[in-house]
Amino acid sequence: MLRNYTALALLNITVMALVLHMIASSSVLPKRSSRFFMMAISLTIAAIVSEIGTLHCAAASKPYVLLHKLFNVIGFGVTPLIPLLISFAVGEKRGNRNQFLLIPAALNALLCLLSVRYGLIFRVSDANVYSRGPLFFVFLGAYFLSIIWIATETRDAVHRYQDKSGSTLLLICVFFVVGTSVQLLFPQIYLTWACATMSFLIYYAFYCELSLKFDPLTRLFNRRMYENSLENLAESAFIIVFDVDDFKMVNDTYGHPAGDQALAVVSTCILDAFSALGRCYRIGGDEFCVIIPGHDEDTVQAGIRRFLKLIIRERAADYRLPLVSLGYAHYDRAHSDPASAIAAADKQMYQFKQQRKTDAAC
Repeated sequence: MLRNYTALALLNITVMALVLHMIASSSVLPKRSSRFFMMAISLTIAAIVSEIGTLHCAAASKPYVLLHKLFNVIGFGVTPLIPLLISFAVGEKRGNRNQFLLIPAALNALLCLLSVRYGLIFRVSDANVYSRGPLFFVFLGAYFLSIIWIATETRDAVHRYQDKSGSTLLLICVFFVVGTSVQLLFPQIYLTWACATMSFLIYYAFYCELSLKFDPLTRLFNRRMYENSLENLAESAFIIVFDVDDFKMVNDTYGHPAGDQALAVVSTCILDAFSALGRCYRIGGDEFCVIIPGHDEDTVQAGIRRFLKLIIRERAADYRLPLVSLGYAHYDRAHSDPASAIAAADKQMYQFKQQRKTDAAC
């Protein structure tokens, strides 16, 4: 039994080391996400090694009491940190809020160190027998707070990724939570780190896929996804196109950081108005598109009204934000093709833009 577990654990360590190398040598993920993933993987390797150590110490003919305690310090001390680090990799930078979350994990780590002498989180008797200590609930609390936070960050990520690919991320989180919790309920079932290893692999693969789908500035689907979507359009859909008015002037007058901020604000307004209806894309520098299948024209027009109100509100808060022109057209596979619908939407958009200029001149 011990030999089989050791072999499986060493396999997990090898896989984790390979993933660590892949992340370290890849530029696919953002630096912040890569850093937290690497930290989480490193701690997971340390936790797996500590679990191997505790099992071998417990089974040894000699009472390696101190070594047994040290391995438990590592295992119990780092485990609550791992879900937190994953949540930091998945989620957004939140400054002091992230640091505040480290307090329960830090308290748990301190009590683990004190457990070597006082048996607070765990105990290892002079006869080398392990048992849970009177403050074991602190470890459980720190761990489950980390689990709650990773679930929260995953939920937010689902929203950021327009809830189309995000459901996959949610399922990965559920798998990680369930798999790593089994051993807490049934200590003789050593599933935690095998599940953690598989979760890391799936998370990494999923995030690499996201990097190919999304525009990092606006968090909208990118041009590649837009073209793929056009190739796989439903029988009927509305296509809305957007163009930021006088965007070059924003860059020339206020600088490119202000231009990037304007694009980010416009994309947020597009998401807020249309993400519940369809998929939102950035298809060029200051050009956007929304594809809405399965809705009627009244619903589309209501979304457009919401979008225009949001832009007006944002312009009231920041005078540098330009206006946005838009147009839409209906695509029906039986009577037209995507190119014709896009051309019709473009024509309406330029009419919208020209009418606005005419009204401003009057």
